Amino acid sequence: MAYLESNKTSWEDENYTIPSQVKPHSFSNGTPPGRLLFTSSESEVTITDCLSDTTGDVIVPDTINGKPVTSIGERAFYALHQITGITLPNTITTLSQGAFEYSTKLASINIPSGITAIPDSCFERCESLVSLTLPSGLTSLGDDAFRQCEKLISINLPSGIDTIPDSCFDRCSSLPAITLHSNITTLEYSAFASCDSLQSIDLTHITSLGAEAFYDCINLSSITYPPNITSIPDTCFSYTAITSLELPETVTSIGYQSFLDCPNLSKVTLPSQLTSIGEEAFADCDAIQTLVIPNSVNSIGKEAFSFMDTLKYILFEGNQPSVVSNTFRNTNTSAIVYYHEVNSASWGTTFEGLNTQMISRTDISMDTAPWLMEFGLAPNFDMSTDTSSDGITVFTEYALNLSPLENNVSNMPQLAVTNGKASIEYYAGKAGIFYAVQTSNDLKNWTTSGVTKSSLDADSMQEASVDATDDQCFLRLAVGVPQM
Repeated sequence: MAYLESNKTSWEDENYTIPSQVKPHSFSNGTPPGRLLFTSSESEVTITDCLSDTTGDVIVPDTINGKPVTSIGERAFYALHQITGITLPNTITTLSQGAFEYSTKLASINIPSGITAIPDSCFERCESLVSLTLPSGLTSLGDDAFRQCEKLISINLPSGIDTIPDSCFDRCSSLPAITLHSNITTLEYSAFASCDSLQSIDLTHITSLGAEAFYDCINLSSITYPPNITSIPDTCFSYTAITSLELPETVTSIGYQSFLDCPNLSKVTLPSQLTSIGEEAFADCDAIQTLVIPNSVNSIGKEAFSFMDTLKYILFEGNQPSVVSNTFRNTNTSAIVYYHEVNSASWGTTFEGLNTQMISRTDISMDTAPWLMEFGLAPNFDMSTDTSSDGITVFTEYALNLSPLENNVSNMPQLAVTNGKASIEYYAGKAGIFYAVQTSNDLKNWTTSGVTKSSLDADSMQEASVDATDDQCFLRLAVGVPQM
């Protein structure tokens, strides 16, 4: 073992006698302000330590005794709290585990182009590191590589990286954004947990998502979910700021505490293939007022919907599922569980401490119930009601895809006359609803004769038109449920 002291070209030790067989060493292109310890082989040198009284900026030499410095050893710069910058020579090709860990004042460092891997804990707890440029040839990151880099605001992820490993960016509390390119397919346990400044994330290319991946990202409000993922892992999005949730249809299970204590989450759309909801999955989500549980769900974990103070209506579209206990513990006791008449055999008067109500069967009740709940209305709400005093019933607003909470006078279909044709355009995409357009020239005699309808467009809009050759031409739209 040897060390280099600033402004000296030979090695020396202040505490013991140097063996006579050891020869002096020299270095070039580097003047460390402190002292570096190293080992050397026949062809290369590894920096193994930096003495604890080192301060300021450190410049690692590219050669020592004519041999290239190629490696930074394990924990070589560990817990050096007075170093503010490190310059590494391009001869470095290997960084070892914990190489710069817990150097709390380290604010800047360059990563040589020959580095292909950032090992475990390499920069863990480098709390002053603000930005880092990773070389294009980098292919792997280690566990905890940048964990608790609290001031890190900028870092690139080269195209050769396909996995963000365990706790890699955990507690990078100042990181405002991260771009996951198309080659990154795996996020492991706690990959971005407690990234307090992260506001949005696009997971389009992710095929494997680990538990706690975004746990406690308290400002994360926008998530693009992986389109083909089948399960939401345990505590994956707990304590985030999401306001709405619409999971891909491929999701069949939601894990333990997956969305625990998301205080802004008010709208939840669960996928139609979902079979299980884990323990405390939505506990403490106080802003949710309505829930629709798909008929595919057959298992609900303990306290899955507990401590939800504002929950009012829960609609189960299928039979009563298997539950552990306390599904609605400390949830609003006046909340009502609804079920459809067709499934009445499996339901009783109460479910997990809440009263139940049956929704009488109609031709469209299976469709209207969840739609009503989107607007905070009970799933058996009277569809003939005019909720906003605009002269338009809730049923008509349902058929035309309008909000029953708004005044819709100006949103109703409007007559247009152009090039000798009268036409109206309207939404016509609700299943089980008929849309009839009739024409008249005297407001007394109405007919569908001569009315031409277009095909539905991508937004389920349709246009109906008629030749407007008479002095007067009227069109009207009728919506209803076909008589059986």
